[in-house]
Amino acid sequence: PVRRSGFWIGELHDSRLRAEGWAEPGLDATSWVAAREAKVGARIERLTRDPMPPEKRGESIPAKRQTEPKPGVFVYDFGQMVGGRARFVFRGLKAGQKVVVRYSEAIDDRPYEALYALAHYDTFDNVTQQEGMLKFKSRGSFAKGGSFKVLDSSGRRVEHEAGGGSGGTMAYTDLFVSAGRDVEVWTPDFTYTGFRYLEILGLTEALPLDDVAAFDLRTHPEIVGSLTTDVPKLNAILKGVQDTILLCYHSQLQDNNGAERNPNGLNLALNDLNLSYWINPYPLWLKGALDTAIINNHFDWPVNMICGMRDGGARKKRQINISNSPHYGHLPWVLLAFYNDRVSAESLLAWTVRFVKETSEHTVWESEYGSSDHIATTSLKNFPERKTGWVRKGHLTAPQFVKCGFIVRVAKLGIEIAENLGCMDEARELKALLSSFEARVAKSYLDPESREWTPDYPTIQGRNVTLMYFMMQPRRNDRELTAEIVREIHEVTGGHQITGSRLSYPLLHVLSRNGYQDEAMRLLMREEYPSLLEMIRQTGNTIRESWGTRHSFAQIEGLTEMGKWFYADLVGITPSIARPAFAEFTLNPVIPTGVHLVDFSYNSPRGRIGSRWMKSNAIVNWKIVVPPNSRALIHIPVKTGKSVMEGGADPVKRKGIRFVGNESGRLVYRLESGTYEFSFPEE
Repeated sequence: PVRRSGFWIGELHDSRLRAEGWAEPGLDATSWVAAREAKVGARIERLTRDPMPPEKRGESIPAKRQTEPKPGVFVYDFGQMVGGRARFVFRGLKAGQKVVVRYSEAIDDRPYEALYALAHYDTFDNVTQQEGMLKFKSRGSFAKGGSFKVLDSSGRRVEHEAGGGSGGTMAYTDLFVSAGRDVEVWTPDFTYTGFRYLEILGLTEALPLDDVAAFDLRTHPEIVGSLTTDVPKLNAILKGVQDTILLCYHSQLQDNNGAERNPNGLNLALNDLNLSYWINPYPLWLKGALDTAIINNHFDWPVNMICGMRDGGARKKRQINISNSPHYGHLPWVLLAFYNDRVSAESLLAWTVRFVKETSEHTVWESEYGSSDHIATTSLKNFPERKTGWVRKGHLTAPQFVKCGFIVRVAKLGIEIAENLGCMDEARELKALLSSFEARVAKSYLDPESREWTPDYPTIQGRNVTLMYFMMQPRRNDRELTAEIVREIHEVTGGHQITGSRLSYPLLHVLSRNGYQDEAMRLLMREEYPSLLEMIRQTGNTIRESWGTRHSFAQIEGLTEMGKWFYADLVGITPSIARPAFAEFTLNPVIPTGVHLVDFSYNSPRGRIGSRWMKSNAIVNWKIVVPPNSRALIHIPVKTGKSVMEGGADPVKRKGIRFVGNESGRLVYRLESGTYEFSFPEE
């Protein structure tokens, strides 16, 4: 009965063709077509085991609400994003009756005239979409002529929006053809999609809510870590980050599960810590390494997809999407630092060198292809006191400058990886490439007399965050640069951050590490647009790719990276690449004013790591667990050891504790394996 099934177009199920008893003894198979051997040539060498855990079906999610925005159009709301399939119970349909099901993340607030598939996948019908029907996918990966026109209340065309591959189509459509049975239960067999709403056409009456349900279908990873605070908003944000990742976790991390569904290397790079301290992502890193090698060997130059053909064959050789490709540094770094997988890390090192060489010598100077911070002027909508003086050239970033930062970061990660692997030839080549590139960047953007950076960047926060997070040299005092950012946020942009999905976490990190952790938390916990909490409220549980509302609602490509603040800053945990697999690690937490409890636990390759700090009466009590065969460097945010106590005594007198020194105004101690409890005044 499955007549057609496609990853981006949906499924056609003709129930009239269902062969009853086909799996039972006594089947007459004389009319069946025999299988024949496929001639695949040399493309398939051998079968190998996929390292990923299997996909599983989640619990049933009932429809919460049903509306009829247009006669015969029935819309169902599940109250949250789903990454999977829907299940329907039909009663009393006529044989041959067609039921069409569309899916989307959002309800539209304006009428359209547009193209989308109705009864047949090869026939597109021009229809008028009413307010309250499903929103057309503006990031759809499959379209046919995909233009659509915005209409006013009288039906006149008032605006035309371009289509094509990113146009306004509703190509993903499931179609059920009834066999005329009294009761028919149907779920698509071979496809899935991301949605909060679905829309049914072809029925005379709406299905009862009990007859429409949905369920997730995704990879179910092993949970290895937990993190909670005493601030409900922070907990909601972290859960939103994790729910978004899970919805897009289908053997690879897809950029979203409702439209593009491409496994972009950026997804791994930006969410490296979100993944590693929460689930066991080693199979994912390993698969990413294998797939990266396959796709790059196929094209013989770096591409930003870790499998599939997108951004590859049709592009010129040196058009590399730089800010979408930091996995060339992050992926081998995580494999080495977290798991000491030296074989997989070394297998990617040659591609790290190739990426730095191609981008630093050619791409960033010769091509405008690819995004930078991924933020557009449309993201300024709804600002209460918006000022437009810093909006130039239709974007809010200096694309080339941001891409330079990504190249510097990947090069420095590559050098660290190469030196720790003992690959000194690659280390020397990367150092030479970086030295030459930094000189060229300075010539392009650094005033030789004032020593001020002068990129054509419309916001101070974007310029300074790029300089500080991506380690661009030389620069002025970091605290001075951070103070400039804070002044701009409060005096120019009305208390809002103006960063996109590449610089929003770096902004939080820069603020937190330079004395403005309270400001970072304020931005993170904003509830009005633009904010993560506003997205979570709107979608029910997930985070988008961009602050604007046109993009998919379950999108891990960018803004989920803000979840790294919980691990890199609030907990402050960092593995050592020199002593990998947590033979040594650092705990260097920031302690914001409004947080009184942070409880973190992680099952590392060497055992459980614990970090729990709690504030009471201006005293911070910090309990730390260091697993066997491991040691920790802890940074306590006080300036004198006289104020630090461990179990009621001077910590340097306790066996297993060694005072290392003072770093950036914090006392540093080395802890051997064991359990420790420190207390110190909040500063």
